[in-house]
Amino acid sequence: MESSENNIIDHVHVYNNNSYGIYVGITNLYNMFNNIQSYNNNIGVYVYAARYNTFNNMQIYNNQSDGIYLAGTNNRHNIINNSQIYNNNDNGIDINR
Repeated sequence: MESSENNIIDHVHVYNNNSYGIYVGITNLYNMFNNIQSYNNNIGVYVYAARYNTFNNMQIYNNQSDGIYLAGTNNRHNIINNSQIYNNNDNGIDINR
């Protein structure tokens, strides 16, 4: 999802995709709760240039790259809370400008 605001993704299992589990780009006020991202062929959750997003009660595991990747200079005020991020091939959480 790109260039959107005030979205909620709740109780979703995203797995076994050819690229990212979820891509969030240039967004604000995005909320993800109680989701599972696993066995994706790239990053579990890719967040690009996004602000004021909340990731709560997430299970992110067994992805081919990072569990969560935050990229871009506009990434600000994002919260990752009460989540299990493990067994990804690269970083659990990668924050990069």
